[in-house]
Amino acid sequence: MSKSFSADIIISVKTSDTLTTDKLRGGFYSPSKLVDLAISRAISLKSHISNLKVLEPSCGDGAFITGFSRSTISNEVDFTGIEILKEEALKSSAKLIRFQIQGNIINKSYFDAHTDIGGYDIVVGNPPYVRYQFTSEADKKSIDKISLENNIDIKRVANIWVPIVISSISKLKNGGTFAFIIPDESLAGVAAKQFRKWLLSNCSELTIDVFPPKIFEGVLQETLIISGRRASGNNVVRFIQHYPDRNQEEWLHTIVNNDTWYRYLLNSKQLSVYEDIQSRTDLVNKFVKFDVSIVTGANDYFCIDHSTMQAFELEPWAEPLLARSRQSRGAVYTRLDHRKSISMDEKSYILNFSPEKPDPLDYEKPSEYIKIGEEVNLDKRYKCTVRKPWYRIPNMVGGKILLSKRSHYSPRVIYNQHDALTTDTIYRGRLIKNPSINETDFICAFHNSLTLLSAEIEGRSFGGGVLEMVPSEVSRMRIIIPTGIGSNIDTLDDIFREGKDDTSFGEAVEFTNKILLKGSQIIPQRDMDVLNDSLNKMRDRRLSRN
Repeated sequence: MSKSFSADIIISVKTSDTLTTDKLRGGFYSPSKLVDLAISRAISLKSHISNLKVLEPSCGDGAFITGFSRSTISNEVDFTGIEILKEEALKSSAKLIRFQIQGNIINKSYFDAHTDIGGYDIVVGNPPYVRYQFTSEADKKSIDKISLENNIDIKRVANIWVPIVISSISKLKNGGTFAFIIPDESLAGVAAKQFRKWLLSNCSELTIDVFPPKIFEGVLQETLIISGRRASGNNVVRFIQHYPDRNQEEWLHTIVNNDTWYRYLLNSKQLSVYEDIQSRTDLVNKFVKFDVSIVTGANDYFCIDHSTMQAFELEPWAEPLLARSRQSRGAVYTRLDHRKSISMDEKSYILNFSPEKPDPLDYEKPSEYIKIGEEVNLDKRYKCTVRKPWYRIPNMVGGKILLSKRSHYSPRVIYNQHDALTTDTIYRGRLIKNPSINETDFICAFHNSLTLLSAEIEGRSFGGGVLEMVPSEVSRMRIIIPTGIGSNIDTLDDIFREGKDDTSFGEAVEFTNKILLKGSQIIPQRDMDVLNDSLNKMRDRRLSRN
């Protein structure tokens, strides 16, 4: 089919004197294989392939234009690309001419251009990854308007790919199709929860293609492709897992839990087993409440080593500190562990200037230490300014059960035998009133395939393979605690101490799984094997980002 050809570029440059080019655009290289698959997904949902109006809301240097040139429908495409950077917009315009694709490039921010466009058959792209706070005030107003128009609540911590994708899909004709390369965080997180809810309500035939990590060189976040049709939504989503060395795996899930979609990365059998056992087990918060530990406002200042304590004569105010979970090799943090940290001159104390203790200003060396903090303006930090005096930290209490906010291999709970204090990097846990268990029961029951899988599902990983959990996510983890399981605390402690980190953790999980199989009738062996495979799948996927 022949058609008249044109390639226009509409110049209306938007600049910023305060942002780098990378932060302004938030663009990253789009691998050709992902581009081709995204285009293929969008085209495959079309029943008629002719005179297709195509929108790309942030086209960069034209990776998707090149992708359409490789497709069988390049002569049927009328392409509209939007690009904030003039240099990149010119590259895209040149590609339209080079590949003889009808279209134009609009050199504006998407938020400037979106009110003047609509009626598209296909929307594709790799939207910019820019934090809300790095956008202009005008763009913030546009984002707020998009939120209202689409009945969503995009918090101001949201990344702008969320409103761009939602707004772009809303520019489709009814029945129009889309495919976007987006961050893995779309499967979790508060802002992305609104995105997921909107998709289920406004789109059908949803497919999520999941890939191995490190698709974008130098970018820690994983990416995926989400595609579908603009139509009355349903809750069914197709997941396709791609592998570098074997055939892809595919499954369907009906979405019933929108808190996080990480669980839906499990295949149908794995998720069925997990949800069946989940319904017969307890939440962590039935037994233990975890909350944020001591907030100092300046950990490097208030957390000190033994040398600093002696140099400034701070002994009367120095309380034992577990600064990092790695300082406790075992399942129990002991006085000997603390002494080892002291001998290595690690941060082993936290300063407690409570009114019950002597006034440090009455002593020469402690007073000098206070002045050092003031000389570097610690007293002007927000969390310090609200305190009177600024160096008196409130809520200086510890917990008998400790859990690091971030973990590498898997979360590990520690019995705080030494009653050390912790900062906000390690959560403190306390038993619920009138508990049916004790602390060591909880510690010994925690490190099993079910509980650790629930951590992978409820938590999040924003880069480097590290798992991060907030207290509300910890509370949603699942656990089984057989009567008397705490009697195994010494054995569990030895297992953690004797091996290397990953090896000892695997041995601890195997040990705990065996105890649960023996002491509980809830999980049969075949289901425990499925849970363990699921845990390895989710954890390996996360760790491969490192």
